[in-house]
Amino acid sequence: MSSYCKFITALSLIFVLLLSGCATPPWLKDAWATPEYYEADLSDDEQIRLGYLARYLADSDTRAKLESEILQTEYVRQWDAYDYATTTSMATDVIEGQIASDLGAGLGAAVMVVGLLSGDGSMDYISQAFLPAEIEGHVIESVKDARIAANDLIRRRLESVAGTLGTKLECVKGCSNHPDSIFVLRLPPDRSNEQFIYWPSDIVITVDVGGAIAVSQKDPISSLVGFPVAWKTQPGNSAEIRLYSEGSYDSNGQLAFEANSAGRKINPIVKYDLEQTALGRAILTEIYSDTRLIRGSQKTNPHMVFFNGEVYGFISNFNESFVNKTVDVLPLTDPKLEAK
Repeated sequence: MSSYCKFITALSLIFVLLLSGCATPPWLKDAWATPEYYEADLSDDEQIRLGYLARYLADSDTRAKLESEILQTEYVRQWDAYDYATTTSMATDVIEGQIASDLGAGLGAAVMVVGLLSGDGSMDYISQAFLPAEIEGHVIESVKDARIAANDLIRRRLESVAGTLGTKLECVKGCSNHPDSIFVLRLPPDRSNEQFIYWPSDIVITVDVGGAIAVSQKDPISSLVGFPVAWKTQPGNSAEIRLYSEGSYDSNGQLAFEANSAGRKINPIVKYDLEQTALGRAILTEIYSDTRLIRGSQKTNPHMVFFNGEVYGFISNFNESFVNKTVDVLPLTDPKLEAK
């Protein structure tokens, strides 16, 4: 079924439900509910920092201004370039020797934007991972290593989420040394947390890590995330995590798939997108719990940016301080139950 047909079918279902007076399904009720949000208590430099990190959600003119103004913030001015150089020197030779072969002839250190730009030059979704030169004793030596390291970082976050939800993370595809993976969480039906309107039986998670580039000492990213960044996935939407629910399974309990429209990959057969549900926001907040990962979307109300354990929001994207809201998100665990 085409995306258009699916959209029309969804609209028809909503229309029938409204006419018939039937109870609204929990997923739809949850997705329709707008979370509380308010003006964020951020300094000018903090707004520029967030705007720069999420700049591909902004229009092209604003993005250009952010790329200039970020250099004037205290974050960049106070960053000690000498400390950065000594911390990352052990990987510098390896990084410089790998760029051309891993990214392809002629590409070099050029920046590639992953994803589709809309009419104003912005993207509907952004995501990115920032990595040090070494993780758990392993030196990242190539673009391939960096992509796999980003996937491993996301996997560890998902395992933490699974533990919080009282279940285990099941890997379905891309389970070893691969940048792209598909996971399943089978949620316990007898949950103790009753604060979420929609609680599915399962969550299907897709992880897609695009290309990566070595970070030069002139790049301000280290000063913005608070540690020496040696590698980062490409600007744009290059470390994407998508959450779905109610997957289709065969008689053996294995997740079912279908070819996508591009024909290059297969997609899991799922029923709902969790992005606009309270449970989805709570999971994403825990995944993006520090400065090594960022995610943003213009497909929610308000538009949202997940970064460093916080959820920020915005309504319009045409000025440098566009990320100027704080969004209330429910915790994955019910604080009332934890207090008992």
